[in-house]
Amino acid sequence: MKRLVIVGAGGMGREVLQCAKQINKENPTWEIAGFLDPNMDALIDKKCDVKIIGNDDTYVIRPEDEFVCAIGDTFLRKKVMRCMEAKGAKFVSLIHPTVQIADTAEIGKGVTVFANSIISDNTIVGDGCFVNYQCAIGHDVQIDEFCTIFANSVICGGCKLGKHVVMGTSSNVVPLIEIGDEAYVCAGSSVMRNVKKKMRVIGTPAGPFRIGGK
Repeated sequence: MKRLVIVGAGGMGREVLQCAKQINKENPTWEIAGFLDPNMDALIDKKCDVKIIGNDDTYVIRPEDEFVCAIGDTFLRKKVMRCMEAKGAKFVSLIHPTVQIADTAEIGKGVTVFANSIISDNTIVGDGCFVNYQCAIGHDVQIDEFCTIFANSVICGGCKLGKHVVMGTSSNVVPLIEIGDEAYVCAGSSVMRNVKKKMRVIGTPAGPFRIGGK
């Protein structure tokens, strides 16, 4: 049996652990080996039956190891994954058993999709993306690498998301919208027009986020 190593022992890592356990209940897939995290005390006040076994810089990869990256920061997630891949690490995708994925959809490597999400017809989800609980991604959507879609978000048909886009909790995108690389859609926002690269938007309809309303 393969060994699953979770990179990152924070809140996202513990959620990934629960997802892996639920996958194992449906179909025994991995021995869960433990977490990698530079902070060896990350779990000290948490209820967790899996331990930190090292960090991503010094861990010696075993032939039977498979990895999932549970780091929230999209840029750090990419950096860690690429560095570990260069040392021979194999990143796998974790798809919760309740997720509905169309047989025409394409899912990249190192993707995590949590419970009750839907990925529809001819949709592409790039490498290293993170799709949280109860998200709906419509038909013909293209999501580039290392995006994070937080819980209860909806991306309607024909939309395009660039690299490192973050969709906050309960955010929505109407059909045929393009969101540029590194854009951030704040929680609860509804995107009704295209969003430029690195823009941070908020509200309904979503517009540029300005501190203090200025």
